[in-house]
Amino acid sequence: MDEAPVDDEPSIIFEIPPEIDERQIREALGRTGSGDFERMNEVTGTDALGWYFPFHCQMAQHGIYLSAKGILELAAHCFNRKYSEDQTEDLRRKLQYAAHAILRHEAFHFAAECMAANWELATGAACYIRARTQLRGSAGYIEQEEALANAYMLRGFRWVSSVTEGARATQSLKLYVKGQPSGYNRGPDYVPAHRYELGCKELAFDYHRQMVVQWFAPRGTFDSALLYPNANRIDWRRCPILLLDEGGLLTELGIVTRFIGTVAGIAESSSFAKQLARLGSGYSDK
Repeated sequence: MDEAPVDDEPSIIFEIPPEIDERQIREALGRTGSGDFERMNEVTGTDALGWYFPFHCQMAQHGIYLSAKGILELAAHCFNRKYSEDQTEDLRRKLQYAAHAILRHEAFHFAAECMAANWELATGAACYIRARTQLRGSAGYIEQEEALANAYMLRGFRWVSSVTEGARATQSLKLYVKGQPSGYNRGPDYVPAHRYELGCKELAFDYHRQMVVQWFAPRGTFDSALLYPNANRIDWRRCPILLLDEGGLLTELGIVTRFIGTVAGIAESSSFAKQLARLGSGYSDK
């Protein structure tokens, strides 16, 4: 049986009380002891807002951890344009964009670990844990991987339903990324498709070089991009996604979240199909 197509992202729906605005969110963040957002961004980067825990480690539940505080911080400080005249709708979109951005960044770390696991399956030698140690720079993280994770994050806003809105959200994120530490701030450089693909291949060979094996994949003939399940459209269904509401911020603000993985079983009525056909081929899925 064929599997259902992979949606680009799970839809995270935010239900917001009409009386909540960005000022109240900032006040709630201040009560949690939240520091200067700009300084946090300069020092820690996107992983200050969420994180990925690998399946190679067994100390805790592996998966993508989305921080409610991180989502609120990003929505309040990064997406500062108006996306809707309706205040509640505008805030809802900003929260969705913030969650979407953090999730995509961390999803790339999941894809990178899958890539390393495929190296291990192909060669019979471990590489992930060793590479995580050997490839870290003085800052304590793999710069190439963080650049690609931010690139995957930015690439996810090119298909927002409104082209103008997607461009505005992307521009806001680019400014946010450019203020991040070394590696993270190179994310925009890898947004073009050819640069992104080349960067993913280079990262795969960086991991491969850390393996203690007799056989080494030839760079010129081996396509290391094949080690990723799909670096252009990461299947989030294969990775647990956990939303942490530290300090009960969402509860305090009355914001409710729901995940919608996919919408299935929708059938067009015959009258709808006839009306759609009258609109011409530009609106048809044929």
